[in-house]
Amino acid sequence: MDKLEKLFEPFKLGPVEIKNRIAYAPTHMSHCTEEGLINEQVLSFYAARAKGGTGLIIVEVALPIDKYGRGLRRVLGCYDDSHLA
Repeated sequence: MDKLEKLFEPFKLGPVEIKNRIAYAPTHMSHCTEEGLINEQVLSFYAARAKGGTGLIIVEVALPIDKYGRGLRRVLGCYDDSHLA
């Protein structure tokens, strides 16, 4: 049996079936706008990982409150209704 065989087997995470055990961990990419909005660069980045076969993608760090984390530039925001779109 190949040692990596399990890596490509599907598994259930709660009610969701993940197609393999390859995961992309959350990182801060600085691809969002200065206002914390998603743009085409962010969408393209995650789409490329999905098309490449990643089974689970955990999106990058997101600020739930605007006053924290301001040392990070172009971080994803979730503190304002403008981020919902």
